[in-house]
Amino acid sequence: GIGSDQKKKMSIRVLNVAEKPSVAREASKVLSRGGARFKRSGQGNTGCWEFPFTVRGTQCTMVFTSVAGHLMSTDFQEPYNKWRSCTPIELYEKPIRRYVPRDKKAMEKNLISESRKAQWLILWLDCDREGEHICFEVMEVCQGANRRLQVMRAQFSTLLERDLRRALQTLREPNRQEAEAVDARQEIDLRSGASFTRFLTLSLQHKFDWSSNLGPTDTERPVLSYGPCQFPTLGFIVKRQWEIYAHIPEEFWYIHVVYRDDARRQMCEFEWERKRIFDRFTAELLFEPCRSAGNNNSSSGGGGGG
Repeated sequence: GIGSDQKKKMSIRVLNVAEKPSVAREASKVLSRGGARFKRSGQGNTGCWEFPFTVRGTQCTMVFTSVAGHLMSTDFQEPYNKWRSCTPIELYEKPIRRYVPRDKKAMEKNLISESRKAQWLILWLDCDREGEHICFEVMEVCQGANRRLQVMRAQFSTLLERDLRRALQTLREPNRQEAEAVDARQEIDLRSGASFTRFLTLSLQHKFDWSSNLGPTDTERPVLSYGPCQFPTLGFIVKRQWEIYAHIPEEFWYIHVVYRDDARRQMCEFEWERKRIFDRFTAELLFEPCRSAGNNNSSSGGGGGG
């Protein structure tokens, strides 16, 4: 027979990476049925859940950890991340870089450490384009530490045991095209946002008295920020406000029907599917059969459009 030490050596070590610590914790507890143990690594709450499990007929040691959303940020390369390094229009051609910011360094260190000990990498990021992009961020860090890692992507919608087990039976490759779509969006956001923000700020910052906006204690002039998401959002708000200003109140009528059983002290309200009607004569015609229908307590009401 095979000794326990030999079996341990034959076990595949699988690094599982979720998008949030809560997902890593819950998935570990569900798959291990409460038997997972947590091992802290580094500062803060960074660490891994560990438990035995069988994946595709192979006995594995599952190591579950997480990131916290995007692991990497995008910015212009030095020195173009400085405001006066070039004109705003030149930012559309300057090189950009992707890097792990300082507040994510502990997560990066944890991934590197665990990747060196693993044979498989299973990515449990959210099943959308952003999640697919984070897959490739995690892969860049993990494969940088261990190029022999076999990478697989889990697809799941809930943290129920049957869905997690199904995800492990239907592992696939990460979708590079979806990740590249996010790359394109991030680059457009960065180039357009940075160039317009610098242009607006440098052009208008010194042409107006901003003291009334900033308050008596603020001495610095404001940054006039532009973002691709800010203007559409502002447009929605302005459009809705215009609709409110343009609204003309109009009288309407509705029928309210209530059935009461005084003996049982029970009551049932019937909601009119039509909600309301704007013609009083028609409302009265519809209401008359309700009023004459025995003991039902019915009433009609009118109101003004808000």
